Amino acid sequence: METAQRGQGLIAWITELVDSVGKPESVVAASELVRSHLVVLVLLKHPELEKLAAREPKTKEEMFHATGAQEMRERRRETIAQLERQRVLIMETTAAEVGVRAETWPQTDYLIVATAFRSQR
Repeated sequence: METAQRGQGLIAWITELVDSVGKPESVVAASELVRSHLVVLVLLKHPELEKLAAREPKTKEEMFHATGAQEMRERRRETIAQLERQRVLIMETTAAEVGVRAETWPQTDYLIVATAFRSQR
């Protein structure tokens, strides 16, 4: 049985990238899994965070919130870049789009992703 499970697998993981001081557990796990498998990390976007980060603050409180949102957005970008350097494939979407995309994702898209992964190895 052990020899039958040595092949590469496709792991599609839908998650949020939780903002934290250290590495989120999902990042650590994806970094480990990508050594043996094709990992597609579907990250949920937060449009409200983007709006808050882009808003021009008019008060001290709004400035505090905008600065916090900008820092979260930058940490997210850095984490995504780190994952991409480790050959984790990233797809960003909203929670509402996840179900629709899962139902309409044709097999040809899987083949394109799988071919790209093999060419990276």
